[in-house]
Amino acid sequence: MKHLVKVIVATAVVSGGLWGLGLVLARRFEHGAGYADADEFRIAAVWGGREFTSTTTNLVSGWAVAVLAGIALDLRDAKLGPDGASLALRATVGGISVTVPDDWRVVVDRNVRAGGVEVRTTDPDLLPDDAPTLRVTATAHTGGIVITTADER
Repeated sequence: MKHLVKVIVATAVVSGGLWGLGLVLARRFEHGAGYADADEFRIAAVWGGREFTSTTTNLVSGWAVAVLAGIALDLRDAKLGPDGASLALRATVGGISVTVPDDWRVVVDRNVRAGGVEVRTTDPDLLPDDAPTLRVTATAHTGGIVITTADER
């Protein structure tokens, strides 16, 4: 029984240490994640979860990395820059969900290894030619990424 208690305590200490380290590392590499009106943002989550909502009127680029973690990005109130925007997503043993407006054209380049990328947005054929375009590079390694509109959630 003493051995089991030691294993449980050690596991809790290691998990807490990894969570703390992940939090420090994630915050160190972030940019704009504390500002909903930032035109560019970088957000990371390691061993935990994060949420980010953008309300910018000129989104140019975004970057999100989740390792043993989850990230929820809400872009429904954002407007894309005149040339559209790019979004780089990477989920490793974790997940990322992105919610976009239903009038955006979403073009996704997938790189999947033992994971999945699901896109449930408006069919591009139903959008006007001048619809704002979000170009997404989605990398999932034993993780998942889902991109939806509010109606598809």
